[in-house]
Amino acid sequence: MAADDQQQPGQKPASGLGSLPALVPGLQGPEANALQFKIKNSICKSVQSKVDSILQDVEKFTDIEKLYLYLKLPSGPSSGNDKR
Repeated sequence: MAADDQQQPGQKPASGLGSLPALVPGLQGPEANALQFKIKNSICKSVQSKVDSILQDVEKFTDIEKLYLYLKLPSGPSSGNDKR
């Protein structure tokens, strides 16, 4: 795993997946990093770039704006259409 994929305690995560331990009970440090690495490498580079761009925009949002975005995200399983 690359050194830039590892996160020091107290450091802000580089992406939205940095909070995986909170989302997946029992998933800690290296396990969370490994899962994030696997997920990132399972999607195409254009989607990775688009997600990174979206995250840069979202970082500028207020808490209430982030909450609104969260509430607008689709829920449930995806439609199954693989766009790659």
